[in-house]
Amino acid sequence: MRVTRAVAAGGVGLSLFIANGFAIAEKDDGGLLAAKNFSNTVYLTTDYVFRGVSFTDKDPAIQGSFDYTHPSGFYTGVWGSNWDGYGAESEIELDFYGGYASALGPIDYDLGAVYYTFPGAEDEGFELDWFEAHLGLSHTFDTIPLSPNVGVDFFYAPDYSGDDGDGRYYLGTLDLVLPAAIGLGFGVGHLNVAGGALTGFEGGFSYTHYQVSLSKTIQSFNFDLTYYGTSDDCQDEYGAPLFLTTDVCTPGAVFTLSRTF
Repeated sequence: MRVTRAVAAGGVGLSLFIANGFAIAEKDDGGLLAAKNFSNTVYLTTDYVFRGVSFTDKDPAIQGSFDYTHPSGFYTGVWGSNWDGYGAESEIELDFYGGYASALGPIDYDLGAVYYTFPGAEDEGFELDWFEAHLGLSHTFDTIPLSPNVGVDFFYAPDYSGDDGDGRYYLGTLDLVLPAAIGLGFGVGHLNVAGGALTGFEGGFSYTHYQVSLSKTIQSFNFDLTYYGTSDDCQDEYGAPLFLTTDVCTPGAVFTLSRTF
């Protein structure tokens, strides 16, 4: 899933959102259902890469999202993409997410959750659908040249995809604004999964991935070129046992064209 922000409001949080939302609605034209609160994005990409791993076996993907963002900071949405399936007989991934994003002093924060689903998957004994909570922190140094934005994200899954036990994912990012409003981004992530039904109960797997990207928006179209790679652990502990090929972990370049409506 390309969306990094995410988190579901619990029963109390959701009730507060509804109560506060209607209070704000009295001040904002359109209220909760104002058209400006809704958006959808279409992506055409040469490869669906998630945490440094190709989920389409290096083939193109068509992706899309439908999002709702309230002025108070609450958001929710759904994101979908084709994927290879790798023997699971599923060709579609649908992810549902929600959360709250705001700022505390100079620090922006995002507290959310994602539920990843793979409709039609033949995954008896190793459920592919899984839940993940997320906390993200970031800060933009506006007074420094190139306006660097530094971010750190932490994702936690009580039972990673494939009934694979406890999963933790850490991500650090640095985004710069170059002349001509060209974006330059760097990212390093590390995934550690305890191991369970899918990969075995002893040892699990872990690997590190990295990426460098250039992006530019022209006439409401966003162009993104990303180079990515992974540590050798990805091929040895993740690619071969789960996808039955190490190719999904090899370095590559991805071009993505997207537009938000």
